[in-house]
Amino acid sequence: MKLKFFSAGETGEIFMHEGAPFTGQGVVIDKHTGSYMNAMALCDETHRLYVVTSCKKILVFDSETGDKIC
Repeated sequence: MKLKFFSAGETGEIFMHEGAPFTGQGVVIDKHTGSYMNAMALCDETHRLYVVTSCKKILVFDSETGDKIC
């Protein structure tokens, strides 16, 4: 299993970085123009990444594949 790290950019991007050591900017898994990310939380039991945006949206991603769930 590869080590994964999630981060957010200043212009609304959500990045997934794989492997260790982490190199490059990572892969953009989603982008919300005009928003910034207020919080990110990862649940290891359900393999879900929860992201809260400045426009009051809650995004849910599969942390293993990076696919957007809702």
